[in-house]
Amino acid sequence: MKEASLVLRNQLSHDFSIIKNAKTIVMIEATDWADELPHHKKKIVLHFSAMRHFSDELLKEGIDVIYYPMCDNQDQVFKELKAKDKITLLHVLEPSEWGVLDEIKKLCKKHEIELQVHPSEDFLYEEDEFNFQKPPLMETFYRFMRKKTGILMSGQKPLGGLWNFDKENRQKAPSDLKVPHKISIKPDKITLEVIKEVEKRFPKNFGKLEGFDWPVTRKEALKALDDFIEHKLKLFGPYQDAMLIGQRELFHSLLSPLLNISVLSPLEVIEKAEEAYHKKKVTLASCEGFIRQILGWREYVHQVYKANMPKYRKLNFFEAKGKLPDFYWDAKTDMRCIQESVQAVIDDGINHHIQRLMITGNFALIAGISPQEVNDWYFFGYLDAFDWVVTPNVLGLSLYADGGMIATKPYASSAGYIQKMSNYCSNCKYEAKTTLDEDSCPFNSLYWNFIDEHKKDFKKNPRMALMVKIWDDKPTKDQKQILEKAESIKKKLSSKKPL
Repeated sequence: MKEASLVLRNQLSHDFSIIKNAKTIVMIEATDWADELPHHKKKIVLHFSAMRHFSDELLKEGIDVIYYPMCDNQDQVFKELKAKDKITLLHVLEPSEWGVLDEIKKLCKKHEIELQVHPSEDFLYEEDEFNFQKPPLMETFYRFMRKKTGILMSGQKPLGGLWNFDKENRQKAPSDLKVPHKISIKPDKITLEVIKEVEKRFPKNFGKLEGFDWPVTRKEALKALDDFIEHKLKLFGPYQDAMLIGQRELFHSLLSPLLNISVLSPLEVIEKAEEAYHKKKVTLASCEGFIRQILGWREYVHQVYKANMPKYRKLNFFEAKGKLPDFYWDAKTDMRCIQESVQAVIDDGINHHIQRLMITGNFALIAGISPQEVNDWYFFGYLDAFDWVVTPNVLGLSLYADGGMIATKPYASSAGYIQKMSNYCSNCKYEAKTTLDEDSCPFNSLYWNFIDEHKKDFKKNPRMALMVKIWDDKPTKDQKQILEKAESIKKKLSSKKPL
């Protein structure tokens, strides 16, 4: 019996058990996922270049690697593994994506290869403590994880006496704020070759390929982590919700693409941040705000996903059916906030969480865009996107398509929030403070239309009931004009007229 370990594109860690104990590794650059949706060209380069570098590292360690680049036919691969390579037993870590394991099982069964599935090792939550089909509040789960790991704890109490420091982490950034440059890694020979292959193989996929400078090796990823801890973490906290024209990442780490392919582990990133706090290099507020994104939210949405797929992907609480506007593809709109956010996705496959939640997600929510169309866009557009992280974040948090399973209210807002947290509105064709003028921001009438359409549900929600009251108290004439304004905007969206 000849054994081998099958390593997927998001399992690139030398510390994983099936890799440490393996004599033979199988790696397949499966292209089916990149064909099913037009995934960002830089995302494909990141994954395949990281895989090839990982393979080279394994070879240098003396491990035999059976590698299939740009593979369009996995059935043929499994046939060769049995007939040519004499593989009779494959080890695999439980995939994070729903449906992947079923496909592997089918291929193994067809070609008479025994399959041994091992527990996932890329997340920190392992127990069966919570029922994630009826998820606890994220804050409850986060406190549990803090106690379980001892991160930022003093015994059973949180350091600083508080579990989170949200109130200190919501500052608007001054327009002249000095932001450290994003770390840039010059592509090596392997990456340049992948870039050429991706351009040839996926010419019509979403996004730009020019300027690829992402870390693709363990060494480069650690360099990016150290750079973030040293130069950005100290101001991550206060400005984590802020947005500025021309400053796409501000003080965000941009480590999620590396975490999600396991080139970095969540625990080492958390421990680096905690170490910086204990060495008094960063404030507790910044440290805790960053750690919460990984130890709390990242772990939480993964469990929600595992417990509720595949039905979760089809949820549509508000029965929204609108088509995704063209400006999600080309950024051609006079709404400065949308233009800035979408152009960053086209160019680099990035946005930070507030741009995703309160700009592109918020607009799709209040405009009544189909959650599934929006979910697909997030899935193929972002470098850090895997189904397990996108689907609960987009359908649950951004679009409330799960009816409140993970969010206590819809994250809907008018232009007021955007104006409060950014300088977008001061550099926009539209006026943020008016609703019915010719140049009024589309967010405003769409927001009130959204409240009106769903006020029956919102009256039951303590966090939304006040907005329903404010709407109901508006004069009937104003309500009528606002709804007509919103309807005209929706017609422009569906008729592809510029907005």
